[in-house]
Amino acid sequence: MERSTTVSYSQFLMEEPHVDADGGEHSLWNRSAVGNETFEELYEGPEWFVVPLVFGLIFIVGVVGNGTLIFTVLANKNMRTTPNVLLVSLAAGDLLLILFTVPFMSTIYTFTAWPFGELVCKLGEFTVSLSLGVSVFTLTALSAERYAVIVHPMSAVHRSTAGVSSSLLRTVLVAVGIWALAAALASVELVAATVSPGPFAVCHAYPASWGEAYVSFHVIFRFLVYFAIPIVTIGFFYALMARMLIVSAKEIPGDGGSGHALKQVKLLVLRRHLQY
Repeated sequence: MERSTTVSYSQFLMEEPHVDADGGEHSLWNRSAVGNETFEELYEGPEWFVVPLVFGLIFIVGVVGNGTLIFTVLANKNMRTTPNVLLVSLAAGDLLLILFTVPFMSTIYTFTAWPFGELVCKLGEFTVSLSLGVSVFTLTALSAERYAVIVHPMSAVHRSTAGVSSSLLRTVLVAVGIWALAAALASVELVAATVSPGPFAVCHAYPASWGEAYVSFHVIFRFLVYFAIPIVTIGFFYALMARMLIVSAKEIPGDGGSGHALKQVKLLVLRRHLQY
């Protein structure tokens, strides 16, 4: 299999000697650098072909899987429930990442320089952060929705009986709010992401002119907003649900109790009947 023209040209630079001003010979490849990194050799391993191939498989599976989920829910009116609306939002975020980021990022092991320009670099980093935010915040919203159904089933049944459209509208507004919040948090990537100058350009998420303080802030911010706070929130909701289910399991067999847990189970069954 033939290598790309970029790789062939880089090989030429590595092997072709050039005369310095002081008469000495050197290779342009060994003297070319991006930032503090000097490129001294090409990718000699199979990753220049294997990595894009793996990303290609991910692209196909991701597009087919997420696209099928979105189409199925939107095409069937009886499947437009509260959790499914959030799942569609989650799938749309993943699909956006796969369509607009994976095809470009998969080539970094094939080309020795970023060939797509600064606009694609900025949009790629923005899409990664946007998809991350949508995924994390949607999973958090799903845990809150499951908590409301299990721990407060009377409220869930009332919403279903009062009108499915109002419940769906509320969920759609939550999904829109999640996308707006994720886009606002990811907008900094549109400004920060840049392509380093030089013969071997690289797409950087952290511009050198912003200093090391921005790198530290960005890492800590992502850890708190996209990991620590959501996982604590999700864990809190599921801990409350587990407690409720444990208490309900203890109360169901007895006839002398208040029967509160049994009533909740009946309400859950009724809600499912009304919803589906």
